[in-house]
Amino acid sequence: MTSCQKDQNIKPDPQEIKFYASYNGETQTKATTVFTTGNKVTILGYTAGATVTSATSVPGTPVEATVGASGLLTPSAALYLPKGSYDFYSVSLNNTSAPGLTFTSGMSTQLTNGIDYLWTKAAGIAEGGTASF
Repeated sequence: MTSCQKDQNIKPDPQEIKFYASYNGETQTKATTVFTTGNKVTILGYTAGATVTSATSVPGTPVEATVGASGLLTPSAALYLPKGSYDFYSVSLNNTSAPGLTFTSGMSTQLTNGIDYLWTKAAGIAEGGTASF
């Protein structure tokens, strides 16, 4: 005997991602310092493990963000993502100017000589989590 049952529509429950920035690397050469208030960053997100040269960034990225108190990054628009795991990349000029770079297939537009770009990755961040750079 078989029966039919109405399929239940399950709506995804996107969760907001938070971002945090500090000068903290794999090999520390000095004390951890919170990123300077007012600095700007550009954040790109991809599905975790994606090959950025062939993947499309997640909707809502790239997003510009500004560093606030204690290194908390405030994006220009909230980023809500469905259930899953994500990798985030951040690029900054280490000042109050936005990097102004465009990324296509994981490659940026032309960089400028004499400018130091800070680039970092936060891997495997779950929806609703915090990406620390």
